[in-house]
Amino acid sequence: MMLGKEQTIVFQCATCGRFCFNNLSLFNFSGKKEEYLSCKCGKTSIRIILKDRRKVSILVPCFLCSEIHTYTFSMDKFFSDSLKTLQCPKKHMKIGFIGKDEGVRNALDHHEDLLKSILEEMGIPELCKNIEVAIESINYIHDLAELGKINCECGNTNVEMDVLTNGLKLRCTFCGNEMSLLTRNNEDLKFIQAQTIIYLQKDRTILL
Repeated sequence: MMLGKEQTIVFQCATCGRFCFNNLSLFNFSGKKEEYLSCKCGKTSIRIILKDRRKVSILVPCFLCSEIHTYTFSMDKFFSDSLKTLQCPKKHMKIGFIGKDEGVRNALDHHEDLLKSILEEMGIPELCKNIEVAIESINYIHDLAELGKINCECGNTNVEMDVLTNGLKLRCTFCGNEMSLLTRNNEDLKFIQAQTIIYLQKDRTILL
């Protein structure tokens, strides 16, 4: 193992949803056993812990489920050239990669291409600023609709949904009442998933 071998780490910020790139080597742990890598938004950091110079643990706040996941590697594995994938155990979706810079960037490109293909299969135009938030929000809205939890003040329960650049628009098929839901980042996703009932009203055009 080369002590100075640098690893590229990319993780999805649990707050803004962006993928954040950082570089790390053993020299980052000079005189300490922990290192924090932050998103440029300044609101989310991952924590990396060096354990007895044998193992490396990474604590990552998850963008998808809002929990903190811990991933542990042997020292040799962590600083090897192989690609290490960070996956949410609940959603079974990737939230980060570790490895050589080229391999990490290629893996992220492939991951984003896969998400775009999912949107295409769902018949959604490629205009979402945050694909993961859009997918999770759409799935949650569909679940609410199937449970009969989306209603309009006119009494109709048949609601259409349009996907916008930074949000979703719900529209009553009977009276035309509309409501927009923002899907810009994880905070918007948490807000949407906190709704147990959505009620369309003429004087309420955005869910806040």
